[in-house]
Amino acid sequence: MIQTRFSASRISELLAGGTGKTAQSYILDLAMQSIGLREEFSTPAMTHGIQNQMNGFEQVVKPLFPNAEWHDEFILINEH
Repeated sequence: MIQTRFSASRISELLAGGTGKTAQSYILDLAMQSIGLREEFSTPAMTHGIQNQMNGFEQVVKPLFPNAEWHDEFILINEH
């Protein structure tokens, strides 16, 4: 089992409002860490998708939607 501790460098996130999103995010980070999960990870399938996403766009989307533009940025849809 991975030992998880609150760190001095991030303790202010807990004190910033008690039950705010910052505190909840920090606690979730520690909970995930304690069971061996990381928020950022990569698999061979993900790497393949990242390396070939432009090919897919050019071969599938562009023929159907010639005016489509490539957009590869994070877009917040809602608070989740």
